[in-house]
Amino acid sequence: MIAFAAVGVLYFNLVFSHFSRWIILALMILFLLMKSKLFLSINSECGAAILLFLGWCFLTIFWSEVPALSFYKATAYAMSVIGLTSAGIWWARSRPYDHALDIFIPISLLTIAAAVLGLWVHGSVIDAGSISLYQGLSRNPNLMGILAIMTWPVALCAVENVRGKRKIGFFEYSFLTAVLGLVLATSSRASIGAIVIATAVYLFGAGFLRYGVLLLVALLLGLIIHLNNPELFESAQKRFLYKDDRALRFEDIFKSREKIWEVSRRKAEDGGFVGVGFGIAAGHREQSDFSAFQGTRGREKGNTVLAVMEETGKVGLVLYAFVIYFVIGTPLRAALTTQDNKFRVMLCIVIGTLLGLVFNSQFEAWWIAAGGVATPYFWCMAGVGIGLAQKIHLRKSSPDFYRSAAGIV
Repeated sequence: MIAFAAVGVLYFNLVFSHFSRWIILALMILFLLMKSKLFLSINSECGAAILLFLGWCFLTIFWSEVPALSFYKATAYAMSVIGLTSAGIWWARSRPYDHALDIFIPISLLTIAAAVLGLWVHGSVIDAGSISLYQGLSRNPNLMGILAIMTWPVALCAVENVRGKRKIGFFEYSFLTAVLGLVLATSSRASIGAIVIATAVYLFGAGFLRYGVLLLVALLLGLIIHLNNPELFESAQKRFLYKDDRALRFEDIFKSREKIWEVSRRKAEDGGFVGVGFGIAAGHREQSDFSAFQGTRGREKGNTVLAVMEETGKVGLVLYAFVIYFVIGTPLRAALTTQDNKFRVMLCIVIGTLLGLVFNSQFEAWWIAAGGVATPYFWCMAGVGIGLAQKIHLRKSSPDFYRSAAGIV
């Protein structure tokens, strides 16, 4: 995961390049194959949906505008999906559930390094008119926001573990606050929305009523601030809704995305039922056969749904919906059936993160990109969710479970 995320981070990209990330992925897949764990994802509840979508991606090679490029990208994407999902399943099944998210600690360390070291690097702050956007060592505030999303579940898990042990947890709560401050500093609306979604699902799993009073107080406090200091509210509105002066002038919060989405919408219509080929930007025939490994692309697509329709058509869009349904539905069903509250909270952190990432990808379109910055992370998180769900199923099918159930009856 670090190999893909660090490509866009200054200094770290000297080690993790567009080419070296594929070597690292190949080594991981070889390791999983040697341990007979590579196909855990295929043998899971989501295996059929994943295979159908990947199979369709490969089929689009036959009518692709650049067949060789589609082949390379489909192969790389399949490696990421199958390998990272299986790695997540294996990790979650072999670790205590309260440490299931420890696999994402390295990516959190990358986020901390990119955020902290960026304070001493020129160009870490972008001037967007009347507001400033923080990007740290990353090349883009939105990338910094995505790194914050990938760190958020680790911070939530740390807070939850401390809360369960009834400790003060000064470090854990400070870490959570720092990550929140980081994503707010980027003003990345897609990332802020993702974190809001992840937090809402976590609170629901942890017992929403416990936080009802705090939420009510926060809403009342916000209302009081708005009534007594409307300038502060307008400043927040400008920063987190409009993001730049041009969008504010037109009173259109999606001004920065309109042109990208309009082009992608037209190209998605060109995709028809079967698409123009996996990994292809319609009409960009100048794409090279090896651009999948060079980090180049034909066009920014800006929305996963539109990108899926363009590349794989309406058939691919239906299969994409099935994948999302099973990937999120599997841990969700486990969360709704388990009697272990702590286990449920952990599952809710995973579910919330996955939902947040799906939301974010509708603005960044990394989900269908073989080398997307968050693609490996998404599938590894999906694997963790599947692995945790399988642990619950094994608990229920064990003799101890039935003995305890009989005792309750």
